[in-house]
Amino acid sequence: AVKHVDSLLHILGYAGGYATGTFVGITIERFVAYGVAMVRIISAHGGVEIAHALRERGYGVTEVAGFGREGRVEVLFAAVNRSHLDDVLAIVAEWDDAAFVTIEEPKDMRGGQLRTREWPVMHNSLFSRLRPRV
Repeated sequence: AVKHVDSLLHILGYAGGYATGTFVGITIERFVAYGVAMVRIISAHGGVEIAHALRERGYGVTEVAGFGREGRVEVLFAAVNRSHLDDVLAIVAEWDDAAFVTIEEPKDMRGGQLRTREWPVMHNSLFSRLRPRV
């Protein structure tokens, strides 16, 4: 494409290949969902219940009392595997669908513990039949 910068066909081919590669890469990365996410939940009226529900499911949660624009709030912090984000967000929506939620990717983590990751590909597949029975 750089050699034939005057050819619209070459430019479109290069742009299309680049876009397709980016799309495929993002799709695979989302499917694998490898890594950790830091979830911050700010809830005006369901924070304690959300924290309790998350702990019952095996997630570690830190609670902090806060004060927002409209009064008292509960601020929750949870470090979770990215593959568990849908589960965490479903719990939050169940207890407080108006909660303010942010999700960040931590650069470095030390100490604490995370709920172990389940690999859904291995559970109900041909590979599960190949594993030795104990």
